[in-house]
Amino acid sequence: MVQQQAAVFAALGHPTRMRVITECCRAPRSTSQLQAACAPITLTGMRKHLQVLEDAGLVRRRKVGRTVWCSVTPEAIADASDWLRDLQAFWTTQLDSLATALEQQ
Repeated sequence: MVQQQAAVFAALGHPTRMRVITECCRAPRSTSQLQAACAPITLTGMRKHLQVLEDAGLVRRRKVGRTVWCSVTPEAIADASDWLRDLQAFWTTQLDSLATALEQQ
């Protein structure tokens, strides 16, 4: 699970891939539509970014005729979101405890 989460965050660590996720959250997009939304980028470059996202489990690609459609994998996004929410809760508790301790002094 930790390795999968690391792959997700590594994949999201590039502005083009973040844009792809944003676009695909709105609706499934073709590779060409994603290329246009992320211009300037070559079709080959877009395919490489999509492969990274697919390997991390963030997107699915489906070929219909000659068009490849990409859509977000909600489960991977939810797992990353849950991890961030847990981390935030931990640090909120820690900082609240520190604030309470400092107020008591």
